[in-house]
Amino acid sequence: MSIADAITAGRFNSDDNGNIKIRVAGWKKAAMSGVSYISLAISVDDYNLQSAPAPFAIKEAEDLF
Repeated sequence: MSIADAITAGRFNSDDNGNIKIRVAGWKKAAMSGVSYISLAISVDDYNLQSAPAPFAIKEAEDLF
């Protein structure tokens, strides 16, 4: 899933100010030619989102009670 798709689908964590958290990971690698480079992976932070209920589900439950 691309970053834009994740944000559009609401699959992200945010801080108290509503800023979207982004994860960045990097590795120092060497090409077969011997040239060193850094490989990066950038993604939207959705860690533990699957265990948390969706915001709209909570609102509906609150409305029922």
